[in-house]
Amino acid sequence: MEKPQSLNNEIDKDFIPDKNLVICKYMDFIKFMSLLQYEKLFFSRADKFEDELEGSIPDAFFKNFSESEKLAYKKIHESYKEHKTKTYISCWSEFHEESYAMWQIYSKKYGLAIQTTVGKLEKALSSSEAIIRKVKYINYNNNNEKVHVPLVTCDGSDNLRRNFFVIKPNFYEYEKEIRAIIISNESQHHKEVPIDLNYLIDEIIISPFSSRWAADLIKDLVWNRYGFKDIHIFDSGVELRK
Repeated sequence: MEKPQSLNNEIDKDFIPDKNLVICKYMDFIKFMSLLQYEKLFFSRADKFEDELEGSIPDAFFKNFSESEKLAYKKIHESYKEHKTKTYISCWSEFHEESYAMWQIYSKKYGLAIQTTVGKLEKALSSSEAIIRKVKYINYNNNNEKVHVPLVTCDGSDNLRRNFFVIKPNFYEYEKEIRAIIISNESQHHKEVPIDLNYLIDEIIISPFSSRWAADLIKDLVWNRYGFKDIHIFDSGVELRK
């Protein structure tokens, strides 16, 4: 039923972002302070996300399966809800320009965005088992759509399963998401992964909704209290009515 491993490797490449790709993470002030103070990156458990389809198998995946193959495969993956409790994700976005929608959703008041590259995030997470993957967006209601899903190592062993956490419904496409994913053999409320901030942050963008005093506080904390004087901090380019 599974495709040859060589083809799986080709499919996997479609989900691997370029190391030079610029990415950013929109976040509120509290999460940013936690990152600075503890030098740990927060990974949410997959079943805690709002999207009910998170990690689920779209019907289009079974397009070329026989009925018996569908039944067998679905039975194997009936435990995907358990997989969700053992999968941890840190969400980032491709950065080409600021997104007003992302500011609104993830860091409206006293928020900011930290900017880096895929390669630097990978290096900063080198002590963990995180993999970094690009999310593909599909129409879950279109059974004619061709759906490829890569393989992922499960539970730290040589066991492989399909990584349905790298596909999402296409109405989330505005997020342009890049995910750092940890597949664990244990279920925790979340994970906080040690990270080397010297490799991580290139620039910080202050939310357009933030006040002047909050922006000045962030600069003072980053440059003076924590000593990251090489990090460029600048105000959002999004113009709002005052």
